[in-house]
Amino acid sequence: MTVLRNRKYFKSIYFREPGQVIFEMATEAPGLLVDESKEELGKQLQLPQNTNDIANKLKRSCLE
Repeated sequence: MTVLRNRKYFKSIYFREPGQVIFEMATEAPGLLVDESKEELGKQLQLPQNTNDIANKLKRSCLE
């Protein structure tokens, strides 16, 4: 079992079962309204800080 991880939109913990399948258990809170209002939700791509490299690639590929 891993330590509790803060994923910005939720907190999660991972564990591996005997067949080597990895399971993730996650909270519902704080949710998607962490960085934008309900009215603005879904209008812009929002990703956690630790995914900046991937986020930039995704944004560029969406604009092509």
